[in-house]
Amino acid sequence: MVARDVERRVARPQPAASPQLDTAIAMYVAGLESENKVVRFLILYSALTLAADFKWGKGEQANVDTSLQGVNPQLAVLACPVNPNKKETLYTKLRNDLIHAEDRGCDPARAITAIEAHIQQFQRDVSLVFSNP
Repeated sequence: MVARDVERRVARPQPAASPQLDTAIAMYVAGLESENKVVRFLILYSALTLAADFKWGKGEQANVDTSLQGVNPQLAVLACPVNPNKKETLYTKLRNDLIHAEDRGCDPARAITAIEAHIQQFQRDVSLVFSNP
């Protein structure tokens, strides 16, 4: 029984190593461990960006949004306040409202409150992205 298990593991090629995927997973774990909800949100979003880079070769926000919508088709999609022709998920909006507050005419304190209000659902959706290849 043990010999057969070892044979299967040795005979089966290991997946190629990917520094960005390894880092994304490490960031995901670090994000989950953060007690600060905003820090957790930002680390998890960054982990998704690296995972999108691994999957599509580009870690752009549209690919992050595609990943999130793949696990949560009901996720709100909104017009970008800077470019109304561009759409972004609620989570990308929350991130951008904090990171790019000045460009968007947003209040960072309000952005923090909004992130804290949505962190549980975001964390659940990120976990689904990382658990579904």
